[in-house]
Amino acid sequence: MPPRFVAYFRVSTAAQGQSGLGLEAQRSACEAAVAATGGILLDSFEEIGSRGDANRPALGRAMAFAKLTRATLIAARLDRFGEGHAILAALEKSGVEFAGADGLHDSDLVRAIKAAVSKEERQKIKARTVAALAAKREALAALNAADGGGRRLGNPNGAAALRRASKGNLASNSAQIAKAEAFALTVRPYLLPLEGLSMAKQAAALNERGILTRAGGRWYAASVKSVRDRLASLDTAPR
Repeated sequence: MPPRFVAYFRVSTAAQGQSGLGLEAQRSACEAAVAATGGILLDSFEEIGSRGDANRPALGRAMAFAKLTRATLIAARLDRFGEGHAILAALEKSGVEFAGADGLHDSDLVRAIKAAVSKEERQKIKARTVAALAAKREALAALNAADGGGRRLGNPNGAAALRRASKGNLASNSAQIAKAEAFALTVRPYLLPLEGLSMAKQAAALNERGILTRAGGRWYAASVKSVRDRLASLDTAPR
């Protein structure tokens, strides 16, 4: 599958937005960057707002659509997303990949350097973990030699640990349900225009739009029904 992108364009004034001044340059930069990767531009979102303005409804929609389609959110430059802490924090928290058009053309050398740095950091983390465990074992061995104890690494409270694990499983199930509900609510705006169509046709429309299921696959009638059933249960749940 070719790389998938969602573009975000921002101008600072209403006059620029109405005239298109600046928007065409941003669009050209993004389209050229996408074409250079052999990718697909699924959609684009335009906004009027200053760099520090945290109220960005179009950016929110662009992030949501990029997440649904597992696409990279792209702007002409990173500063088009904005410089406010809240905006950048929201982008990072969303889990959506985002980049400036000028950053899509990194050379193989730059990509290799970035990969090497990432690999080195993972190796450092692993080495620190191994060293910490070794130090813990040595400390326990010294204590056991001093007083004849039988201390071991791990959790000595077996039953308590099992109870906590059980609670952890319940928490994990609740978290999965919450994620499924959040996903259903994110898809809802794209399902609303499809009311009245068969589940199979709705699935085809979502696939054509480039939207992926929560597992990252194609839509089928059954997966559409599952999401619609979840939305129905949310609508009828007591508040």
